[in-house]
Amino acid sequence: QGARLAHYIAAIHSKNNNTNGESSLFSGLQYVMLCAGYDDPMPSQDLNEFVELSDSTTTRTEGYWDDLSVAIPSLHVFGESDQLIPPERSRGMMMSYTTQSRREYVHGGGHHVPMRAADTQCMLDFIGTFSGIKATTTLSARSIVELVGSGASTYTPPDEEHAMYQVEELEVLEAIFPDEFRLISAPGEHPIELSIRISSDDGDGG
Repeated sequence: QGARLAHYIAAIHSKNNNTNGESSLFSGLQYVMLCAGYDDPMPSQDLNEFVELSDSTTTRTEGYWDDLSVAIPSLHVFGESDQLIPPERSRGMMMSYTTQSRREYVHGGGHHVPMRAADTQCMLDFIGTFSGIKATTTLSARSIVELVGSGASTYTPPDEEHAMYQVEELEVLEAIFPDEFRLISAPGEHPIELSIRISSDDGDGG
């Protein structure tokens, strides 16, 4: 549902431009990233009621929201093995965005946000286009140690219930990402020790 909501916001932003080409709604919106989005009829009545709160002068005829050509830059991420929302449905939503502004990124997984190094680098590159910052997912072993060690003096162990939830969440991550994530410490042992392998495409990093 998050991708669908982002799509509505982008549509509202694009459809409510003034004579100067500036949108009166969500004026600071620069881009959208949609993971596993899907094509469905737009909820015209709900969108009209929302927009009318700030613009009651524009007449929106039937089909107003169906004829979309969203020009805001967009990155459409979806899995080629997604059984919940098949890729063709994500591509259906993508067709609502202009050819010049949209990008497609297909990962090999299913219905989830991809987290491998190449996947996250694609998203960082897309964001960097607008922020002017070049980011990378590569971390050295030393930087990870320094990052963990920096908070050691303020560490407070969680209570038993929260400790159990933390371990369960980490075990799930280990099962989903066996190549990148490994839980080292024993269940119930704190502080929790883990290994995260974040590498670049050329094999460097660790």
